[in-house]
Amino acid sequence: MITRTQNGRAKLWLSLRRGAAVFGGLYLVGAAFLGIQIVVKNAESTSAEHQTRTSREQIRTTTREIDKAKSMTASHAPSDLGAVAKLQSAVESSAAKRNCTIAEFRASSEIQPFLTRFAKTTDVSGWGQVETQITLSGHVKDVTATLSGLLDYDIPLEYDALEITRDKVDEAGDARVIAHVTLRVLIRTTKETA
Repeated sequence: MITRTQNGRAKLWLSLRRGAAVFGGLYLVGAAFLGIQIVVKNAESTSAEHQTRTSREQIRTTTREIDKAKSMTASHAPSDLGAVAKLQSAVESSAAKRNCTIAEFRASSEIQPFLTRFAKTTDVSGWGQVETQITLSGHVKDVTATLSGLLDYDIPLEYDALEITRDKVDEAGDARVIAHVTLRVLIRTTKETA
């Protein structure tokens, strides 16, 4: 009977060890599965956080662009020769600020159909142009500043030609130039209806 009891205990002990090994193996498989799940979920979370940050930055950028667009004013192009008078006033104002003199300001009295100097034909309707010639005198930096100052005014225009020639040199060695400028003032006309 002692042998039987010892054999029974040995079998029981062996069964318990096998059961513990199987349980330990299942525990390790389950832990590995859960570990993999945690890694996958962390990766998904990191990706979602990155997408959220990117989306927020895009929203901020879009909001800034909308705010910038709201602050811009729409250009209301004149529909008559008042645009030429506005250009003349702008040239006089810009030249006075920069110590330049206007030797000549000449403009056509007729509105021609718009045709950019970069094309031979156009399919653009609703725009006209008035050719204008301006002659400025002053130091080079002042003349160029006067011409670039025209961009500060809300006048749609297109430069055709700019010719700068030296006029004279003063006692200090500063050269004065004469600038002959040909440009077109764009004017809104009624669109043709088909």
